[in-house]
This record gives sequence, structure tokens and C-alpha cells, in this order.
Amino acid sequence: MPEQNTVKVRYLPDGGFLEAQGAGWENTLFRVDLPGPEDGFPRGALVEIESGPMLYLGEVQQRSEGGFTVRVEHSLDRQKLASIQKTWA
Repeated sequence: MPEQNTVKVRYLPDGGFLEAQGAGWENTLFRVDLPGPEDGFPRGALVEIESGPMLYLGEVQQRSEGGFTVRVEHSLDRQKLASIQKTWA
């Protein structure tokens, strides 16, 4: 079983962040396990996921008991972005 890491997830554009468990990747699909009810994350919802220095943007593809799967469309390494911003400041 893959190791889970704590992530923050919210639906876009204005949902509040919830703590969840990132359960792993399969190609561009990222599995998110929620500790409670998954209200606010219907199939087709746009979501933002924060995982360590990474920020992922994607769409909920599938819901299941306890979580959902997101097709990640964009990713951003916030540490690399900060370094670039510092260089150009």
C-alpha cells in the first residue's frame, strides 16, 4: 500500500481548505482520501490540492466512498517559483 501524505484540498473558485490524505498517483490521476463526508467535491468539480511545495489544479473524475480521484491538469512547484521571483525582483 502506498504511503499517504497529508494534503489540503478545496474546490474552486472559493471553497475552504480541508485536510485530507493523498493516497497516490496513477499517471495523471491523484487519489484523495477524506476523513469525513465529501460534500463539495462532485464529479466535474475543479479543485486545488496543496501537497508540500507542490500545488496541483485539476478536475474530480470519480467519487467513491471516502474520497475521490482528480485528473491533474496543472502543477506548480512553489519553491522553484519563489526562487524565480527572487531572481527577477
